[in-house]
Amino acid sequence: MQNGQNGRIPRLFADRAEAGRCLGQRLQPLREADPVVLGLTHGGVPVAFEVARALGAPLDILVTSRMNAPMQPGRAVGAVGEDGAYLARPRALEGGQIGPNELLGLRHRETDRVHRQVERLRRYRAPEPLVGRTVVIVDDGVVTGLSARVAAEVVRGRGAGRIVLAVPVARSGALTRVRAGVDGVRILSVPDDFRALGKWYQDFRQVTEDDVVALLRAAEGGFGAGAESVALRRRPPDPPSQEISLPVPGATLSGRLTVPVGARGLIISGQDSCCDRYASRNRVIARALNDAGLATLLLDLVTPVEERQGDLLLAIGTLAGRLERVTEQLGPDYGPVGYLANGLGAAAALEAASGPAARVAAVVSLSGRPDLVARLGAVRAPTLMLVGGADSALVRLNRQALSRLTGGSRLVTIPGARRLFREPGDLEAVLAQILDWFRLLGVPAPGTPGRPGGLDRPGGLDRPGGPGVPGADDSSSESGPWTLTPTAG
Repeated sequence: MQNGQNGRIPRLFADRAEAGRCLGQRLQPLREADPVVLGLTHGGVPVAFEVARALGAPLDILVTSRMNAPMQPGRAVGAVGEDGAYLARPRALEGGQIGPNELLGLRHRETDRVHRQVERLRRYRAPEPLVGRTVVIVDDGVVTGLSARVAAEVVRGRGAGRIVLAVPVARSGALTRVRAGVDGVRILSVPDDFRALGKWYQDFRQVTEDDVVALLRAAEGGFGAGAESVALRRRPPDPPSQEISLPVPGATLSGRLTVPVGARGLIISGQDSCCDRYASRNRVIARALNDAGLATLLLDLVTPVEERQGDLLLAIGTLAGRLERVTEQLGPDYGPVGYLANGLGAAAALEAASGPAARVAAVVSLSGRPDLVARLGAVRAPTLMLVGGADSALVRLNRQALSRLTGGSRLVTIPGARRLFREPGDLEAVLAQILDWFRLLGVPAPGTPGRPGGLDRPGGLDRPGGPGVPGADDSSSESGPWTLTPTAG
């Protein structure tokens, strides 16, 4: 792996900081233009930090938010940004991914979310003046081009004289969209096999608001500390991982298998979209499970060709059959098996767990659709359904599904959260619930060395994730639906 100091561009970046150093070197001709560097929050800011340092330029941020289809979180239907900027994909409406009223409501919600982020991130500083300036918009990559186009619209509206988009890696199909909104594009790599942005970074951890603030403060201090030491704190090395191919009837599935030393179980995270195994949120959750002593398999249940054709989006039975086959192949090697999935992948996981021969110890459905499972009442594995409290439609569907599940299952809503759990504190609350639930596999909860797995209640079920986890509303099927008062943090 090259570090970007000798002019060679690595095929796989170690992290966003290395990508920024490589990009900064490529952008040196812009130094004489006295540019302003804007990092798109959140992932683009560590890249922009290094670019701004290389160019001797001021660093600022720009907040955008991608809008995702309500029932297909991996499919973008548009984007919003500061100053009310908005862009929708015409195909989203034409293809029936979202209705006009749904799109309008989604736009308002995401715009409000952008405003809240701007208030938090700009609490201590005003935006950098852009009138007549050369502005370099930096992100960690381009997947759809929607966020970059919206960002360009904001910057143009603030009077920028020239706009350059600079990213380390981009999907070729998005280039036409982004080029239409800017005066120049600088991209280090446009791989033919792009698939997912996270594939091109060894370390693709989530960037938090605290990270963004720390980087902005470091930039104000003259870039005395790099992104590695300021915001993206070093952690122990990731446990060994490998990309694997798993043959199933009619297809070959791709997955990322991580096995920590002494792993005491396997969590299979089945995704209903190809290449979701590279998504930052999924990798953060997997790392937390690895740290708790569990092996993880981030598994794409559909192939790239199938996703382009759209044939399997609602074929729950087919996806479930594939998950069953993978479980048969890997389960005996790693001990107890648990399922973790979101959206339609969660429906497939529950369908697979409903089979008479299913050997699944526990299931977590994350913003899932258990209402689509035909044999929901036959699921014997303790099931945790996690839903954002602000997603009333999904809460209703999950509550109805809870009444069909057998004893030991549970619905927990995260107050104020939406489907992707993107607000500050959402992911932490979700992780606490997931880790505690998978104690059913016999893994001690974090911070309780030697604590036995939860098989100490009558009927063989401990109640994980109960009172004591801040900010969670709780319903259980142990004695019919009921609600706990949210506990204080």
